Amino acid sequence: MPQMIILQGDRLKGRKSPVIWVEYLPEGSKIGYMVPWLGDGLEIEELCDLLGELVEKYHPGLGQKAFEAAREQLETRDYAEQWAKMKAQQAAYKRWGGHPPAAVLQPDETDPKAAWNLVVPQNEGLGELLVYKVDPRFTKDLPRPEEGKNAYRDNFGFKAIPSKQEAVRRRWNRARSQALFRGMKERRVEW
Repeated sequence: MPQMIILQGDRLKGRKSPVIWVEYLPEGSKIGYMVPWLGDGLEIEELCDLLGELVEKYHPGLGQKAFEAAREQLETRDYAEQWAKMKAQQAAYKRWGGHPPAAVLQPDETDPKAAWNLVVPQNEGLGELLVYKVDPRFTKDLPRPEEGKNAYRDNFGFKAIPSKQEAVRRRWNRARSQALFRGMKERRVEW
């Protein structure tokens, strides 16, 4: 007869986190399963049962392992810490307009003829920016941005102006990917 282990609410780490979930990836499978906790309407044991039943439906014999994995996750995983880390990653993504770079090479504002600067963001893109001078011997062959011709100013320096061919290609790829996401596949219309 299987044993039932009742989890006490105070043993759940990160109980104050707005998002709690349990997940399981069966061995040899490329598909993982996840069940979110939607608040007070669902008991902790029911969360484990839901994951176990879901895994058992598609992988017979692995439901009990999934149940145990969910129970262990609820006891050991710090959801509040993971939630805070995810929010910090979102803030860094928003700040940099994408994934934060490890380093950025940009021309020096005060000495436009000679030097380039190496800007290194700290704290995964959210901390201060360290700026280092680069020896002109290493950057002498780099083309300098000319505002209005080949680059424009951004919050963090210069961004290259794409060629017309590149702009058309990006627009076409964006429209195609949006159509794929809507489930329309690719559709061509001739006028």
